[in-house]
Amino acid sequence: MRLIDFFAGIGMFSRAGHELGMQTVAWVEIEPFLQTYLRRHYPEAKGFSDIGRTAPQKLPAAEVWTAGFPCQDISVANVKGRTNINGTRSGLYQKTVDLAGHCRPAYLVFENTPAIRVAGLDQLLLSLAQIGYDAEWTTISAGELGAPIYRERFFLVASPSGQRLSEGLEVFAGEFAESWRKEMQARAKGWYPLQPPPSGSDGYEVWRDAIVAAGGLAHDAAPELSAGRFKALGNSVHWLQALYVLGCVQNHYHRTKQGV
Repeated sequence: MRLIDFFAGIGMFSRAGHELGMQTVAWVEIEPFLQTYLRRHYPEAKGFSDIGRTAPQKLPAAEVWTAGFPCQDISVANVKGRTNINGTRSGLYQKTVDLAGHCRPAYLVFENTPAIRVAGLDQLLLSLAQIGYDAEWTTISAGELGAPIYRERFFLVASPSGQRLSEGLEVFAGEFAESWRKEMQARAKGWYPLQPPPSGSDGYEVWRDAIVAAGGLAHDAAPELSAGRFKALGNSVHWLQALYVLGCVQNHYHRTKQGV
């Protein structure tokens, strides 16, 4: 399967997709520092800097699009500036939907804060329905997949109407979803040999160790990470979450091809 990583950040969806045999064929990221990172790790992928100026005909074909769009207008952490999903930053989700209406990928994977359930999920579903996509969604914490941090995130998987095999949950339900969750927990045990951080810890060292394990950074280099890099990590979905979600999507893709 081929993947386009919108609002790519440090490319955690691309990293997880690579683990599953997917190929990142394009990414979209506005931060220059992160663009450099993505070009280094995905040299064969097409890079785009501004989703608002990305033309659909320029995008390569891909079955999976991922979009961890900005959460600032939705997040409960934004006490003073919180609005809703149609804010100037979180409203960029619509750009992804518009592009999907032209390109028709098999799967759209949206990621954001769980607060979206009361701050714009209805608008996102309406936008998807208008381009002929059905959707299912769930909330998954990194902790339930075995990581020693909570990091709860909202995930929505949309696909063209008529592609689904039945009513109700398909991507995040069933024997595979449960066995894949246990596989994530088993992998996490090898990555996190220590107990969770003590109460009051901000979790940065644990998060750093997760990136060391998943991304191959040298341990002696990790303490030298700049504030910009830590910010990028803090904005990212956890790798276990990305791997779990994309694994479920890949399984559903193969099931639909087989008609089972």
